[in-house]
Amino acid sequence: MMLLAQSPAPFDSVPQMPKESDADIRIARIIAGLLNLQVSRIRRRWPDFGTTDFDDFSLGYMFGFVDVMTQRVGIVDEDDAWRIFASLAKALFGRDMGEAVCVRLPERQNWPDAVWGASTGRNDSLSWLKDPTIPPLGWYQYCRSDASEAVSSP
Repeated sequence: MMLLAQSPAPFDSVPQMPKESDADIRIARIIAGLLNLQVSRIRRRWPDFGTTDFDDFSLGYMFGFVDVMTQRVGIVDEDDAWRIFASLAKALFGRDMGEAVCVRLPERQNWPDAVWGASTGRNDSLSWLKDPTIPPLGWYQYCRSDASEAVSSP
């Protein structure tokens, strides 16, 4: 996956929902497990989180986090990375909302909050890869308080 601020080929138009392979689903579940801690914490405060809509920071965060993790396991093909992202979105939020995330991300990828979220997601992934004892919490921190206090804007 490329930087969010760029326009990678799969994001030039609304993407088709790809058919996931068994390997895609396994990788997405591993990444989903890492993000699920944050989602469950966010939902304690806002039980409807992820059931109707997402803010741009959240879209970017998911993208940035997945971008680093897929590259780490050697997935550099944009179509393969997009399949992993789509699988992850559906694993975390169900098929309908996952598909909505995949439609909305290309539309909003260059918006400042989405770019900020992607940067935060990438940083969280890289930090976790360096020290897996420290869980990624940037998304949760953003959601639990005023965004300007929770996560530094780039």
